Amino acid sequence: MKAELRVPKIIETKDPIKLVNWYVKDGDFVSQGSALCMLETSKASMEIPAEKTGYIKLLKKEGDYVTVDEPICAIADTLGELGV
Repeated sequence: MKAELRVPKIIETKDPIKLVNWYVKDGDFVSQGSALCMLETSKASMEIPAEKTGYIKLLKKEGDYVTVDEPICAIADTLGELGV
């Protein structure tokens, strides 16, 4: 089953949120809880963990600015579900 990982609501800020660094690439297999990327505002940095185990497809690239609840990647049980 495919799921989208979204910027968590715990980052309540009016400052821009920058996707600083991906720790994974398209097609990587990740375990639930493993760090996927680093998000940063002018006041804080935060690693975003995988919400489930599966294969990754990135929807945003390093350097992109994102908003709360915006999808940044998809995680699925198979690569076929992601079209990778």
